[in-house]
Amino acid sequence: MGESEWEGGFDLPDDTWVLLNVRDDGAPARAALAVAERDGENATLYAEALLPELESLHAAGRRQGAAPFAVWVPETPRQADPLIPLVAYVVRQESPDLGRTVEAVAAVCREPHPTRLGEIDIREVELPLGPACRVREMTLAAETDDGRYTVAEHVTFYVLAEPWPEGILQFSVTWTIPGLGDAFAEEADAMAHTLWMARRESDAIAG
Repeated sequence: MGESEWEGGFDLPDDTWVLLNVRDDGAPARAALAVAERDGENATLYAEALLPELESLHAAGRRQGAAPFAVWVPETPRQADPLIPLVAYVVRQESPDLGRTVEAVAAVCREPHPTRLGEIDIREVELPLGPACRVREMTLAAETDDGRYTVAEHVTFYVLAEPWPEGILQFSVTWTIPGLGDAFAEEADAMAHTLWMARRESDAIAG
């Protein structure tokens, strides 16, 4: 069955999280408008400053084929870039060559990667959606305008989703605020427990 016949998602922790539909070119502008409508005299300026990041993240999510793709927009603007320091998204992946097992996924994750920093933490966990390989790691992210590199931390779940035996469901949470890793990792764990996936209704597919 084709991927288009499936849909999935996860619960957002609160209303500071914003969903970006990567298939909708107008999603970044609407997300910025929602921020502009928040309480506070500087909400409009905050939204204007956010728009370039929303557009960049939207494009990145589209390249990855992420659906859904969500970003965290803090109530109070950060005093440093990036203004949007936390994203969460789902991507569907093919099963490893060694098979659709947690062990096979873990073996792939252990392979060296040129941008990885330090040790990688790999665990087998059970989620309501199915067994998963949980990976926590730090990487060098994109180069900034002044030639520096941003350090990003990730918690990724590679889920053997029971409703979807054709491949692996990847759920990733990525952040760029140093010192808050454990708190964000806990939030990622909580969000992973809300993951769901189901086949679309046939009439919705036809439409």
